[in-house]
Amino acid sequence: MENLEEIFGLETFEAGGRELWDGMTDGRDPSDVRALVVELCRVKDRLDRLHRMTSRDDSEWGRLIPQDRDGEFVLEIGGALRELRQTEIVFN
Repeated sequence: MENLEEIFGLETFEAGGRELWDGMTDGRDPSDVRALVVELCRVKDRLDRLHRMTSRDDSEWGRLIPQDRDGEFVLEIGGALRELRQTEIVFN
C-alpha cells in the first residue's frame, strides 16, 4: 500500500480548501484524521465552485426552453443546484 503522506502531499486545493487545510492540519494527526481533513477540504472547494456557478446568470444552473407557439416556456434546472444542496448537507 502506498504511503498516505505521499498521496496527501499530491493533493491540491483551491483557495478555500487550502485555507481550511492550513488551519486544520497538524503534523501529529493520525492518517485517519488527515484523510477526513482532505475530504473536508475537497467538499469546501466543491461548495465554493457550486456557489460561483449558481450565483451567476448563466446556463450552468438552468435555462428557459420554449415549449410551444403560445409563448409558454419551461425553466429547466440543472444538477448544480441539487449538487450544491447535497454537498452543503455533507459539509454541515
